[in-house]
Formats: sequence, structure tokens, C-alpha cells
Amino acid sequence: MRLMAKGNRSKAFSPFGGGNNNHPAGTGTDDETTGSEGIQFTQVLSNRALNEIKAGHADYRHGNQNLTKWTKHWQAPRVTTGSPRITFQGFSVPGNNNYPRYRGQDTYSLRDDFTFSYNAGGRHDRRVESGFLPRQQRGAGMSVPRRARAGAAAGVRARHPVVADLDRPAAAAAE
Repeated sequence: MRLMAKGNRSKAFSPFGGGNNNHPAGTGTDDETTGSEGIQFTQVLSNRALNEIKAGHADYRHGNQNLTKWTKHWQAPRVTTGSPRITFQGFSVPGNNNYPRYRGQDTYSLRDDFTFSYNAGGRHDRRVESGFLPRQQRGAGMSVPRRARAGAAAGVRARHPVVADLDRPAAAAAE
């Protein structure tokens, strides 16, 4: 018998993302996190039979938000970052139309592989595999496609408060 486990985690944070050339209100943060964990159990049943069981999880999180705070945002209290869009001739405070934005994905895996060798008119190897691979995706924000927002509103679970708030009806969110 053999048991093996592995994992990794990575985080990247940029406090000042791309903005525009008129006003710093368009700049924002960029926050990414990825990780995976896996475990494998191998068991030799005989000199002709082997069983392997593997389980794992992989996740990805990505978020952007403006550096400027705006407590009177039209989506408050869910969204309190950004700025009003102000335009003068030759000068503008446009903010960033793509922020705030939050996305995440979780993928789980479970797999069982059974290998059996036998002799019948020559050597033969047979392998039986079964697996399960569910995936959960979520997102919220100004730039999330309509289908992703509909999936979040249909009850997709989320860790970020903005995404979690999509599960509530609009009247409850306004309280």
C-alpha cells in the first residue's frame, strides 16, 4: 500500500492595475489565488491486480475593484467602490467600467482505476476506470456575462460577499 498527497497554493496581488491617462480613478486592484490538493491511494491486490484511488480539488479566484471608495454608489451596499463618471471638455473622471469583478471556480475529482493482468492465448491487461468530476463556477460584477450572473442568481454558492448577495432578491438586498 502507498499513500501520496500533494498540494500547492499561489497568490498574486497587484495594488495598482491598469487605469487611464486622464484620472487615477480608473485604476484598481488585481487579486488572484489558485490552488490544488490531491491524494492518491495505491494498493497492490496480487501480482496481477492493482487498484488506485485518486481524489483532488482545484480552485481559482480572481477579483478586481477600484481603489476609490463611493458610499453613494447606485448598487450600495453591495458595491461601494468606484466613482461617478464625470466628463468635461478635454478632461474626464471615467472610473473603470469593468470593476468591480469577482470570479471563482472549484473543480473536484474522484477516480478509481483497477488494473488486472491475465494469460489467455497470450498476456492481456484490462483496466476499469471510473471517475466523477463536478465543477462549480461563480462570478459577479459589472463585466460578468449575463449567463454567469443568472447562474449565480440561481443559487450558485459563493465566498465573496458581493457574489453571495446575488442569491438574495433585489428587495432584500436594498435593506
